[in-house]
Amino acid sequence: MTSEAQMVALMTKHGLPDWTHPELLAYIQRGQFVGSFLEAILSNDLCEAVNRCMAEEWSSIPMFAVFLYNHAPARCWGSPAAYQTWRAHHGLEGLSA
Repeated sequence: MTSEAQMVALMTKHGLPDWTHPELLAYIQRGQFVGSFLEAILSNDLCEAVNRCMAEEWSSIPMFAVFLYNHAPARCWGSPAAYQTWRAHHGLEGLSA
């Protein structure tokens, strides 16, 4: 399993905005609530992601797709149902309990 430090390094490598790192990591690890922008990203809702992010971060949206596809658990993203289920199961920690 990838450590938290390795995950943050991968987020940085893929160009995810720094402010999203702790929130996204907490979501993956514990199913913690994320803000509306990351919820749209994780729910695979491109239109809402663009609507909810700051204009200067539009270019980072494809980088989230690359990061999630290559490094995040497949069950934690991809649809609103996947997002809600991941939160309800408390992320990786809940799955391993």
